[in-house]
Amino acid sequence: MGKMLCFVALLAASSFTQGAEDFTPLEKEAWRLYCKSELYGDTAYCSCVHTLQVRDVGVNNVKINYLLMAEDLPDLTDAQVGEAADGIISIVGDNESKIEKAIEVYEKKIETNMKTCDS
Repeated sequence: MGKMLCFVALLAASSFTQGAEDFTPLEKEAWRLYCKSELYGDTAYCSCVHTLQVRDVGVNNVKINYLLMAEDLPDLTDAQVGEAADGIISIVGDNESKIEKAIEVYEKKIETNMKTCDS
């Protein structure tokens, strides 16, 4: 929880499939953890969901969500907290409503994309 507060404070103060080169190691690691814990670790399924999310909501919205997922990484370091905060700030600046919008569009589309990849 303390790292999350630090993460939020830093915000206030200021890849694996197609397009993987657009994603940092931290973003990829956060997605892999999400894939393993929420999508049962099926690599093909996770790749499908990732690819459709990038296509449907845009790489920046996906990146923001992956950077927010990074807070759940085990053994998250202070450097990684800073990297995640810096990554989000580089995309949205100090406009927190853009973060909320990124979460909203990502969550709105992921269920549909999960169903698509399931069939």
